[in-house]
Amino acid sequence: MDQTKQDISALNNVYKNASMGIKATEMLIEKTEDAEFSKTLHKFLVDYTDIKDKAAEALAEYGQLPQSSALEDGALWMGVQMNTLLDKTSSHMAEMLIQGSSMGMIDNTKTLNSHKNLSPKVEKLTRRLNEIEENNVQAMKRYLS
Repeated sequence: MDQTKQDISALNNVYKNASMGIKATEMLIEKTEDAEFSKTLHKFLVDYTDIKDKAAEALAEYGQLPQSSALEDGALWMGVQMNTLLDKTSSHMAEMLIQGSSMGMIDNTKTLNSHKNLSPKVEKLTRRLNEIEENNVQAMKRYLS
C-alpha cells in the first residue's frame, strides 16, 4: 500500500477512535454524579476533540471525508447503557474507560505496526492519540476501588 493510502487509512482509524472516545465520554458524563470524575471526563473531551479535528483536517488535505460507522455507534451506546444500568459508580465507569482506552491503544498500535510508510505528520497524530489513551488510563486508575 502506498503512503497516501496508508495515511488515509491511519487517519480514518484515528478519527474513528477519537470519535468513539468522545461519544463514550459524553455518555458517561451524563450518567455520573461525581463532580471530580465529570471534570476529568471533560478534559478527555478536549483532548479527543482536538485529535479528531486534526484527523479530519488531514483527511481533507487528501480530499477525503472521515469514515464513520452507525453500527459501531449503536454498539457503543448499547454497551454503555447496559454497563451502567446497575452500576453508575465512578469506579465502574473508570473501569469501562480503561477498557475502551486500552482497545484504542491496541487498535492504534496495530495501525502503526501495519502501516510502515506513514508520513511523519500522520504517524505523529496516531502516536499522539496513543499518548492521550495512555494518559486517560492513568487518570482513571485513581477512581478504581
